[in-house]
This record gives sequence, C-alpha cells and structure tokens, in this order.
Amino acid sequence: YLSIFAMFGSILRIFLARLFGYDCENYPNNVIQDWLTPLSKHVCVTASGQTEQTGGALFVDLPANMLGSFVMGIMTSLSDDWPALPWLRADHPLQRYDPLKVAITTGMCGSLTTFASWNSQMVVMMDGSRTLLGHQIIPALCGYLLGLYCAVSSFLMGRHVSTWLNRWKNPELRAQQDILDHHHDSSIIIDDEESSNSHPSHSHQLHHNDEEENAAAGAAASLEEGQPKTHPTQRSSVGNIPLPPSSIIVYPEMSWIRNYVNGKTIPFVVLGILMVCFILADVTMRNDTTKWYRDVWLSVLLSPLGALLRWVLAKWNSRFTIGSRKWNWIPWGTVTANVVGSLVSILCLAIEMKVFASNQDKMMNQRWRLAFIRALRVGFAGSLSTVSTFVREIVDLASKYPHHAKAYYYATGTICTCATVSLIVYAPIVRS
Repeated sequence: YLSIFAMFGSILRIFLARLFGYDCENYPNNVIQDWLTPLSKHVCVTASGQTEQTGGALFVDLPANMLGSFVMGIMTSLSDDWPALPWLRADHPLQRYDPLKVAITTGMCGSLTTFASWNSQMVVMMDGSRTLLGHQIIPALCGYLLGLYCAVSSFLMGRHVSTWLNRWKNPELRAQQDILDHHHDSSIIIDDEESSNSHPSHSHQLHHNDEEENAAAGAAASLEEGQPKTHPTQRSSVGNIPLPPSSIIVYPEMSWIRNYVNGKTIPFVVLGILMVCFILADVTMRNDTTKWYRDVWLSVLLSPLGALLRWVLAKWNSRFTIGSRKWNWIPWGTVTANVVGSLVSILCLAIEMKVFASNQDKMMNQRWRLAFIRALRVGFAGSLSTVSTFVREIVDLASKYPHHAKAYYYATGTICTCATVSLIVYAPIVRS
C-alpha cells in the first residue's frame, strides 16, 4: 500500500506541475498535445524560473506541496480520540486498517509533496547561469518563504477540516467531545483558582501537560514509521469517560471479494490502468518530441524506492542523537531524507542541463538515458524528500515548545543546509 499510494502521489504531483504552469510557460513550443492541453495552456500560475516568464517564486511544485500538506493535515486530527479517517464513520472497517493510514500519510502525501524539486528550482534561479533571466536571488528567497508559509497554512487548514468532518460523520463522538470540552473548561477555571493559592498544584499541572505532549509526539512518530496506534481501552483524558468502542471492534478476516467491495483492491486496479495508459501514450504519440509520458511512467516506477527509503529513515526521528542529547528533538530522519533528496535532484538537474540541454542532437539520440535521469530526479528524489511531514513536524515543535524557537531553527536550518550543499554541487558542474 505504501508503494502504491506513493505512485499515486507522484502522478498527482507531475500532472499538477503541468496543469498550473508547464504548458503555459512553454506554449506553443514543447507542449504535449493531449486531452489536458486545451485547459493547461491557459493556466499561468507557476513558473520554472528558467525561461523568460517571470514569477519563479511561485515554483512549479507549489500547488502539489499545498495539496499534500492539506491532506496531511486532514489525516492529523486536533484530537487523538477522533478516528484517523475523518470522512468515514468511526465504526467503518477501514478505520482499523492501519496500512491504509500509513499509505495515505507516508506514501501519498510524502510523494505528492517534494522538498527536493522545490529546492532545486530555487538553487537554479539563484545561480542564474542556465536561466534566460539571469540571477534571481530575491525571487528565489521569496520562493523559499512562500513555499514554507503556504505549506504550513495548508496543513493547519487541513487539521481544522479534519475536525469538522469528524464532527459531521460521528455525531456520537461530537457529543462526547462537547462534554470533554466542558470538563476541560471547568478544570481550567479550577486550576486558575488553585494556582493563586498553591504553586505546587500549578507545577503538577505543567508536568501533566508535558506527559500528554510527549505521548502525542510518540503517537505521531509511530504513525510516520508505519506503526499502528493502538488504544486498548480508549478513555478520555478528562473525567475518565469511555469513548465509543467502535474503533476497536474485531472483525473477521475479509475475503478478496470483500476487500474489493471495501475499496482495498481498487487502488491496485486504478494504478494498473493508469500505467497502461501512460505507456500507450508514450508509444502512440509520435508527434511528441518531448516524450513527456515516458518521463511520467518511469518517474512513477521509481517513486516507491524513494518513499520506502524515507519510511526507513523516519525511524531516526527522535531516536538518533548527534553529539549531545540536547539535539534529540530534531527529526533527523526527515532532515536526512530532504538533504539526500535535494542532492540527488540537483545533481540530476545539473547533468541534464550540462550534457543534454546544450546539445539537442544528443538529447534526441539518447532519449532513454535522459528519461531515466529525469525519472531519478522527479520520481526517486521527489518521493524521498517531503514537505508534508516537514511542515507537520514544524507545527508539532511549535506546539510542544511554545516558548522556544525550535520550530524556526528546524525550518530555517533544513532550508539553508539544502540550499547551500545544492549550490556547492550545482554551480561547478553547469559553469565548467
């Protein structure tokens, strides 16, 4: 499921990039003539920063990063007591199917969003040696800020939409949550009155809140690593009121027919149909000199490798320590995935510009080699790096350390590190 949904995420990212800017920027030259062209050639939202079209701060993968962060927010509810799939009722069989939750968050959202391609475009714009507009340092810096701000905002909006969906689909849990909110408000008033007379009670309350935050962080980390969240006895944290036990009902094993009816087999069928269509388009579209559909299906095939490697690296989050334990709050797994993905992406882009872009004859004669390099950049590196998990960790750090700038240190440090090492790799290759 992780690989299948990673491939879906890559398909969405590739087509969104084309819809919101690629065809418009390259029209009428180098445009794929297919069913999407009549619409996409008029949608001029993003820019690659390499042509005469300005506006590279709105980079080509911005819509995909926003959509993926929004879906990640929907899968990250404001309350741990709510079901993981907010568009379904709490007693739906898929609520207990943990591989689907991991596939949507780690697989689809992680591959739909890409840190590597975002960083690569900003680096190309800052270097300016292979762009028609030259150095675009200010637009590139604005691109980093806009990309981060839009992704975080999309994630927060998704979390609120998740709460609204849960309250709509689960009226019993909505009534339960209203009771919990009432108890919570009452406890805050009581704690405020006691804190004015007794400081130890206030310290105990802070210690209790820290324990809850650590438990929530551990649950989020386990979800990213593909480990299911288990609730042996689901009870609310306030008032010890039991929650509806629908999410822990044990159902009998489903046959393949029931799996199909409940939607577990549908993703495999849909993906197979899409891949056949992409390969047929690559073979039959003789007038397409760009061989865009070849790049698509090769990128989709390589995307599970990046997603699985990112899933393995996620086990380093909050467990891998460098030097001192005071740095163990940094999600080193996500940092490693984004740095390595950025390096692979910028290296492939530099080779493509140096070897192929300057020699059209070599580009036409070595189309398979060029397609593989692009697939390695778009599919593997794009799925290895992630923005959805990156912004979720930023929001979690800001919530866990509200009086500390750790969230800003993490965001700024990751962006600056990837930008610096990518410039060091890219500039010498394209300028030689």
